[in-house]
Amino acid sequence: MRRFYQIATIFTLVATSVGTASAAAPQPGYVTIVQLHDGKRVTCSVNEPASTPSSLNDQQALTAGERNEAEIVATAALRRIPRNRGEADMTVVQCS
Repeated sequence: MRRFYQIATIFTLVATSVGTASAAAPQPGYVTIVQLHDGKRVTCSVNEPASTPSSLNDQQALTAGERNEAEIVATAALRRIPRNRGEADMTVVQCS
């Protein structure tokens, strides 16, 4: 019975340390240039600091469909990174 408690304690410690390590992993941030299907080139920042007010005017030049397409292409690299399924997606994407 004592051996059971030792194994259970070790398992609990390992599970806790793995859970803490994966929860503390930061989201990578980068800037990428995306080419839309209509040929338009768009610059997208993923998980970068908030943009300046002048770049907000550039964002309005994109239609909702173009912005969605650019965000999907810009975050493709993040979707290739293995993560826990229960982990909340806190990705911030700004395209202009």
